[in-house]
Amino acid sequence: MEYARRFGRFYDAIFWVQAETKASLRQSFTEIALKLELEGADSNTTFDENLSLVLRWLRLTTKKWLLIYDNAERQQTLKGYWPTEGRGAMLLTSRAYYNFFENEHLSGETVQLFNDEERRALLLAHLGDAWQTKYLRSEDMMYEIEEAAISTLLHNTGGLPIAIMHAAKLILDRNINTHGTVRSFMEMFKDSFETLPPRQSTERDQLIHSLDTIWKIAFDNLNEYAKVILSGLALLSPDSILIDLFLPSDQSMLTKKMEFCRTTPSSSNIVLPAPSIQTVINPSANLQAALDELHRKGLISRLGRKIAIHRTVQEAVNYRNSQELKENFESMVSLLYDAFPKQREGRPLTESWGWCRTWIQHVIALAYKYKLYTWNRPEEQNPLRDMDKVDLFIRLLANSAW
Repeated sequence: MEYARRFGRFYDAIFWVQAETKASLRQSFTEIALKLELEGADSNTTFDENLSLVLRWLRLTTKKWLLIYDNAERQQTLKGYWPTEGRGAMLLTSRAYYNFFENEHLSGETVQLFNDEERRALLLAHLGDAWQTKYLRSEDMMYEIEEAAISTLLHNTGGLPIAIMHAAKLILDRNINTHGTVRSFMEMFKDSFETLPPRQSTERDQLIHSLDTIWKIAFDNLNEYAKVILSGLALLSPDSILIDLFLPSDQSMLTKKMEFCRTTPSSSNIVLPAPSIQTVINPSANLQAALDELHRKGLISRLGRKIAIHRTVQEAVNYRNSQELKENFESMVSLLYDAFPKQREGRPLTESWGWCRTWIQHVIALAYKYKLYTWNRPEEQNPLRDMDKVDLFIRLLANSAW
């Protein structure tokens, strides 16, 4: 985003492509085809046709373009989704290094993590001038200890900007770090690092262990409702989650864990009108407070009725036990089932295509998480066995497959 802001004047067109899954790639290229108003582009046509139209435009246009592929984690997923010719450039964000372009006609480079000087500058910028004046005075007898704590923190966070920025938030939060110093925060960090429970899905390396420790300190200080929302968001596609998901038209779809989202005070079988341009349902006071807390503490971002959550935050959410994971999973199954259009009597879903596109990425993410938590595990170690909502989950997947 910063590159696009700085150098956007050199391009005639800049396109943002969600590259995490084939479904998100197809949706992005459909949106590009529609934005360009290419002849034959149609939101209801097959994705391949829209992709072909965009790749042809990129190849033949005299305009200079930039394609930004966000979260391009898998080389195999991207095959067929980038142009091989044209007057443009491609920028890919990824947490793994790949030689994506094994093509002698293409050249590029990998931007490295921050060096020691850049890490320190970022941390101090987020701590602010007032903090530096108070705690980094060379005549202060604790100055050298504070500097040593800063060096340790920057080493542990490995030059990852998101870790440095969020550590700064925690250092300045007097409800969490009462002394307000880096050294007091590092004492808390050390305790949390040593007691951090294992991830329920994958192993951690040392850097990820440090990053998860920072997130755990933040999670442990959340209000209970904020924790519930965060635990649900961790199971969805991280980009563009509508608040409307937590405002089901059928209030009975709110599980006991999500009761605080209820927007009607009485009978649970009341059905609200489905969200539309004409009908905007406001969140309950408890839901609004939970979202405000998550946004204030930098764990989600919000733009209007859309929420986004960083992938590293999602991956750091550790459910206390299999029962908690199952309850959160079932909550998201119920809410997505309510939100996703229903296929009935063999009729196509083309009339509901807009809502299908809105929710399909989240259903795919939920299906992936189900596989992640259950694949190749003995039955007794399967945290999602004996789900009460298994029939609802199957119906949700069937509608989405349709």
